[in-house]
Amino acid sequence: MQPGEDPHKQAHLEGLRGVAALVVVAHHYLCTFFPAAIFGGGARYQFENWLYNTPLQVLVAGNFAVCVFFALSGYVLSYRFIATKDVAFLRSGAIKRYFRLAPPIFAAVMLSYGLYRLGGIHNAAAAKITGSDWLSVMWPHAAGSLPEALWQGTVGQLLGKANPDIFDKPLWTMNVEFFGSLAVFAFLAAFGTAKKRWMLYIVAAGFCWNSYYLAFIFGMALCDALAIWPKQRFHPITLGLAGAAGLLLGSTGMTGPVWDFYSQLRMPFAPNADVFALPHTLGAGLVLAVVLYSGVLKRLLATRPMVYLGKISFSLYLVHMVIIGSVGCGVFVWLSSRVSYGWAAVGAAGAVVLVLGMVVPVFARAVDQPAVRLANRIARHWRPPNSAT
Repeated sequence: MQPGEDPHKQAHLEGLRGVAALVVVAHHYLCTFFPAAIFGGGARYQFENWLYNTPLQVLVAGNFAVCVFFALSGYVLSYRFIATKDVAFLRSGAIKRYFRLAPPIFAAVMLSYGLYRLGGIHNAAAAKITGSDWLSVMWPHAAGSLPEALWQGTVGQLLGKANPDIFDKPLWTMNVEFFGSLAVFAFLAAFGTAKKRWMLYIVAAGFCWNSYYLAFIFGMALCDALAIWPKQRFHPITLGLAGAAGLLLGSTGMTGPVWDFYSQLRMPFAPNADVFALPHTLGAGLVLAVVLYSGVLKRLLATRPMVYLGKISFSLYLVHMVIIGSVGCGVFVWLSSRVSYGWAAVGAAGAVVLVLGMVVPVFARAVDQPAVRLANRIARHWRPPNSAT
């Protein structure tokens, strides 16, 4: 790594982010129209059983993809400090984090609220046909008020004090992203130059072993490792095995003897924790490590389509469920009385892809990119108060 190099110019990271965003979209599409593929139960089609009962689940493992996002954040947010040891990068990053995340979140919530109030959300009607309990609890009428939308969009989601089911299910991750980012800055400010910081990484990982914050620690540690050993190389077989292990952990579901053994093993230590946190964060850390050390994967992920997808991935992540719940469910309900279930779901998928293709680039240009500029401008002009005066 070169000091001061912009991690966002590492195109393979953008590509990986784009792939993770596509996995999340596919996951929520299946949760909506083919719930058996994600939650099990009565499957309409054989492919649902294949996805649910085999490692093919990794292709639509939304929670695992979110953990990849978190690990990427740990890597990217620590990159400049680890390359330069300049604490100003940490202060700047902490100052601008809210302003980077809040405007796109607010816009997504208000989009959802507006569509809901205009009668454009059709999740309830679709859920009666698909049988998706996951879909049926979203956009509850009693809670979808303007004050609630303003609260969620400005601070509620970032503080983890709001129910994401009310407006935009994927926003549950924003609380973890926000506080995980601040934790990265705080850890590096306190220990980033310590000679024995690797022991501190292990201690921090021990505290976070059963939470999604573990992914941020993996990202930081990988960034530090690449800075210390920039010429380290691994045999392709080693990388292949590590990647396979990461994907296998990412495909972890709720069935099978291995999963049952793991669930019983962890229960006494963290009975209230998310059961997927540990295997999915471990898998995400392994996948990120393989991408960082694999020249082949770097080239594949650095192709122009992948990089573009990565650049709009945050916008895609924020608005896709709103489009599925409005356009996708609306088209599905309309088609379901005219064609078979499968063709109705295919038609819904086509409508969602078409609308996302129009909405996401506009959202990125009109909301996400201005938020980046605003955050950078605020961080650039902000000065800490002088305690001497």
